[in-house]
Amino acid sequence: MKQLENRTLDSKREMDIMAALDEMQSLNARHARVNTDDALAALKRSAMEDEAAGQIDLDEEDEAVLRQMIEQVLVCWLSSLFM
Repeated sequence: MKQLENRTLDSKREMDIMAALDEMQSLNARHARVNTDDALAALKRSAMEDEAAGQIDLDEEDEAVLRQMIEQVLVCWLSSLFM
């Protein structure tokens, strides 16, 4: 009986591990499609919409700072996935 319980626990643990791996793979696939250029393009579009409403105007220096920040965040986030 104890062997059956152990085997059941092992199977449950294995299924949990497989589910976690599947989740990580789907997250990695989703984030692999995102890059800094796309993020900046979306930010520019949003800024243009806001600018049309009179709210925000990004210059080249701001864009460079944002690009650097986004790259740092992505690097930190990706490195945390593999630790």
